[in-house]
Amino acid sequence: MREEQFESYLQDDLSWRKKEISDLLLLAQGSEQQEILLKSLILVLYSHWEGYVKKGSKLYLKYVSEKKIKIKDLTVNFKGIHLKNLSKACIEGQESLSLAKEIDFITRYNSVENKKFKVSINPDNDREDCIVETGHNLSPKVLKNIFNLIGLKYCEPIAAREQYLNSNLLNNRNAIGHGSKIPEDSYHEFDLVLNDVIKLKEIIITILNYYQESLLYYQENKLYLEENLELKNTYNDEKTLILKRKLEDIETREV
Repeated sequence: MREEQFESYLQDDLSWRKKEISDLLLLAQGSEQQEILLKSLILVLYSHWEGYVKKGSKLYLKYVSEKKIKIKDLTVNFKGIHLKNLSKACIEGQESLSLAKEIDFITRYNSVENKKFKVSINPDNDREDCIVETGHNLSPKVLKNIFNLIGLKYCEPIAAREQYLNSNLLNNRNAIGHGSKIPEDSYHEFDLVLNDVIKLKEIIITILNYYQESLLYYQENKLYLEENLELKNTYNDEKTLILKRKLEDIETREV
């Protein structure tokens, strides 16, 4: 996958998702059946929230894999991916670890650095859930795990809104999907009204934009390489402040 292909895939995939969300919102704004359409909008918001994070992460891993870079030159998350199956086998074995198994694990760990990073992953296969796992429930906890997996920063502005995302996106989506009423939430006030759904939509899109922009910057500036760790940390700090301001603006703005 060439650099321009990665950029095009990532941008095109978010673009059609945004359009679908915006089109449904426009229908809801001018409809007498607004409640039904707002319920549908929450379901679509969640679908694209999970779908884009999962596909974008798989695209990024595929891109890095096709660069054929030695694992020792990559950031630590890629070493973790390579060793995932080995460590899982050791931890989940029916018998307790023997010294022989421990030595075997250490030997493989020490020999991994000169191997080229390679994963078998298909971004277009939505059913594939072997590396980027969501469990069909992309909660903030799962999002954090995926960010750690691909080496992105799960920053404070997202962490500070975990309860909001759980209550207003995840819980509402689950309730609607099971034919229940929107649950009452003692921590966040959320009614199935246009203003609250617009606010939820804008927060989700803002986080997805942050995710896309970060992946593109990581790819363009090779932040998957250990030697670029300082640049990566500087970028993450700057991007965190920008995201914080954008989310605060949404929360304080009159819709």
